Amino acid sequence: MFRKWREWLLLAMSISATLLVAELFCRSALPTPGFAALDENWLPGAIRPHPRRMYELTPNFAKLFNGGTYKRMWLTTNAMGLREPPLERVASSEVRILALGDSFTFGTGIDREATWPVQLERALMQRLPNRQLAIVNAGVPGYGLAQMRDMAEELLPQIKPQLLILAVYDGGFDRLLDPFIAVEDFVVRSSWAKRLRVVDGGVIISDHSPALAPFDLWIKSHWHFGARVYDASYKLLKIIRNLVFRRDSQVNSDEAVALEAGLVEIGKLNKIAKNMGVPLLVLLVNSFDNNNKVNLAEKANGESAKSFCVAEGIQVADPTAVLGDATEPLRLNESDNHWTTYANLKVAEFLTPYVIHLLKDKR
Repeated sequence: MFRKWREWLLLAMSISATLLVAELFCRSALPTPGFAALDENWLPGAIRPHPRRMYELTPNFAKLFNGGTYKRMWLTTNAMGLREPPLERVASSEVRILALGDSFTFGTGIDREATWPVQLERALMQRLPNRQLAIVNAGVPGYGLAQMRDMAEELLPQIKPQLLILAVYDGGFDRLLDPFIAVEDFVVRSSWAKRLRVVDGGVIISDHSPALAPFDLWIKSHWHFGARVYDASYKLLKIIRNLVFRRDSQVNSDEAVALEAGLVEIGKLNKIAKNMGVPLLVLLVNSFDNNNKVNLAEKANGESAKSFCVAEGIQVADPTAVLGDATEPLRLNESDNHWTTYANLKVAEFLTPYVIHLLKDKR
C-alpha cells in the first residue's frame, strides 16, 4: 500500500514539475494569452461615455498620438467634442455644411487638415470664392448609423447647415446590431465588453462564448500554459461544430438584417433633414486592400445602399470606382485600412461638383 501511494506521489510531483516548467516557459518566452496592448490606436483619454450614443469624443482635448498602426496623429477637439476649432467661424459663415460619419470622416491616422471635409472645404472655397463657407467635421471613430442619426438630431438645430453629408461606411452596417461602446479609455463592440479584462498596459481578450468568457479570462490571467491548451481545444471544437451545423447561413442572415436596419436609419435621417429643409447627400465609403481593390462584401452593401437612396430620392455619391483607379496607395499601411491623405483628397475632388449642384438648388 505504501509503495502504491509513493508511486502516485512521484507521478503527481512529476506532473507538477512538468506543468511548472511549461508555465515558466510560456511566461518567459511567449506573449500573455489574449493580451492586447493599449497603444495609440485606442485613443486613450479622447473618449468618454455618452448617455445615448454610448460614447463621444472628449471636449477640449489635445494630444499627439504617436505609435499606433498609423504612426502619428494630432488630435484636438472643441467644446462640442468635435475635431474642429471653435465654431464661431461656422456661425458667421454664409454656407454651412455638416459632415457626419465614422473614422473615415474623422480621419483616423491623419491630421485634421488632411481629412476629406477640410479638403472639400478648400476645394469649394476655390470654386465659390464669393461665398463664405465652412464644413463641420462631426465624424467619430466607430460610430454606426444610429449614433450618427442621434448626433444629427443634436447638431442640426445648432449649426443650421445648408447641406448635410452622411458618410456611410459599407463595412459598418453590423454596428447597428453590435455597436461600439466605451470601456474606460477605448471603445469595443458591445458583444465584447464582457469578454475583456483591463490589466496593466492593456487588456486581456477572450474570443470564447459569453458563458465561457469569465473562465477563459481568469485562466488567461493566472495560468498561461493552461490557457493555451484550453484555447486550442476550444478552437478545435468550434471548427468541428461549424462544419457539422453549417453556421455560415446564420452569418449571412445577420448581415442581411444589419443592412436592412442601416437602410432604415438612412431613411430616418433623410426625414429629419427634410423636416429642417436641409438636403441630404449620402457618401458611400469603402475600405481598400493594398492593391486598391475594394472588399466585395462592402461593394455589395454599397450597391444596396445606392439603390435604396435612388428609390427614396436621396442624392448619393459613390467614389469607389474613382478611388479604385488611383495610382497611389489608398490605405495608410498594410495593417490599417483607413484612408491616406491622397485618398481623402480624391474623395473631396469627387464630392465637389455634387455639393456645388446641391448648394445652387438651395439659393
